[in-house]
Amino acid sequence: MHNTGLRVLSIFLSLYLYEGDFISTSKIFELLSFSMCEARRIREQGYPLQVYDVTGTSLSPPRYDYQYIFPFPVILSHHRVACYLWLKQQGLKGLPVIYFDAHHNVFGSKDVVQSSNWVRAVLREGLSPSALWVPPKWLEKEEEDFKFLASKIYLQGLNLILVDDLEKLPSGSELGPVVVSIDCDYFSSIDPFHQAKREEVQEEIRRIIEVLKEKGIKIAALNISISPGYTTLGLEGFIKEELLKAFSQYGDGEE
Repeated sequence: MHNTGLRVLSIFLSLYLYEGDFISTSKIFELLSFSMCEARRIREQGYPLQVYDVTGTSLSPPRYDYQYIFPFPVILSHHRVACYLWLKQQGLKGLPVIYFDAHHNVFGSKDVVQSSNWVRAVLREGLSPSALWVPPKWLEKEEEDFKFLASKIYLQGLNLILVDDLEKLPSGSELGPVVVSIDCDYFSSIDPFHQAKREEVQEEIRRIIEVLKEKGIKIAALNISISPGYTTLGLEGFIKEELLKAFSQYGDGEE
């Protein structure tokens, strides 16, 4: 901005009250400097939360929430497809996807990418070399059903791994940096039905964080899908906030 513009801005702002007194020009520049320093601190120390809307197969420009600062990019959306769209938009390839979900998200229409098939789209379009599905421990995991699902996935030539126990997750040294995607219906779901208590949600989030750290999983990006219509009504906001708080501290205590 030109010097004249700065002088006009200073005169204009000096007419506003600050704590009962007129703001001085020096106070204005003090506040502006603080804002710029704060923005620089955020850029240098972590990533803000990126909130997206999904319309069809379009991802909106992100809105930023500076309440949380993370050691990696975080994508928040109501829609599962946001993870696929974000990977495509960023041009990221070569990162395995670990996704926690009450649904496998592999089958569905071949013509349109949607919540029921976004994982297949990620694999088929080469956005990720592999996907590891971690279903919730409360989900009915009949052995024959899993064998049938695994055979269908194999026939489609998809490198999708069923991790029916979180402890069986490969180590970080085997996987390298990964994208972690968590659907809120993993914790409490309308269909398939599972009504979780808040304490159960908190405990499961602690368990996920603990195992990921023990395995040395390096998170390159985190996706959180709220999934209204699937996540238990009234728990969506609680689960989202607990996940954000927990993962904002993921790097704490690590060398």
